[in-house]
Amino acid sequence: MGSDRKPPAGTYPTEDEIAQLVYEMFLERAWTLNGGTDYWRIAEAELLDRAARRAVRSGASRNPGAEPRQ
Repeated sequence: MGSDRKPPAGTYPTEDEIAQLVYEMFLERAWTLNGGTDYWRIAEAELLDRAARRAVRSGASRNPGAEPRQ
């Protein structure tokens, strides 16, 4: 893979997307403001996981007969 290749748009969450999810989690789970950095990491990991799942589904739909890589 060349160094000039970039991941597809939408692969990584933006700071605004992470902040929005942190806020939603804060309201939903009645978290306190202590540990805001931890909430940021949790939200970022959740959004990255969602993006990875979309990428896997997208790849599988483009190549339905392909064997998974190991």
